[in-house]
Amino acid sequence: MGNDNDTKFAKAHQFIGEYFSAFSSLERELGEAVKAVLDLDGHDAADIVVAALRYPSTKARLVKDAVAVAKNADGTETSKEWKEKAKETLGEILTHNDETRVPLAHSHLEPREDGSIKLTSPKRPTDQKTWYLQGKIEDVRRLTKELRAITDNLTTLTISIPELPSYWLTADPYQHRAYMGLGFDQTKTPLAAREEAAKKRADR
Repeated sequence: MGNDNDTKFAKAHQFIGEYFSAFSSLERELGEAVKAVLDLDGHDAADIVVAALRYPSTKARLVKDAVAVAKNADGTETSKEWKEKAKETLGEILTHNDETRVPLAHSHLEPREDGSIKLTSPKRPTDQKTWYLQGKIEDVRRLTKELRAITDNLTTLTISIPELPSYWLTADPYQHRAYMGLGFDQTKTPLAAREEAAKKRADR
């Protein structure tokens, strides 16, 4: 027989699992959008590149910046309406990641009998909040659907990589930017990349 707490908090546990399952679909779609931006569809290293970016926020910023410079295949500008809507969607994804996914992933979670979740920040124990996740799950699913449409559009558009800012290639804030920067061998270790960057600076 199951523990009474298992039954008492079943709804809350279900919503936690459902939320992270939904967000995993959103992050997967971010990966597909990254592949479209970098024209990696079908490339053997496509999944490796997406994995190297690591964070949902890094992937979302990449796609958002790509949307800003994307052009039609004939070189003409995309519609203002499309750009604004895509920018809004990617902005929502970034906000949702920072304000919902990150707190859920890094807070102490206490399920409640009514299906809600109490979150306590490990860094600030007095910082507590109680959430009902149903609405947040619906938000994630909506954003995934909107992002999928953006990804479909990106596969038909052209994106000039030099126009994109370099910061989105920094996968790990604790590593030197050279490791993920353009012009560096991505198969090298962070230390090797730093040494190469230092040598290039010394040779100038």
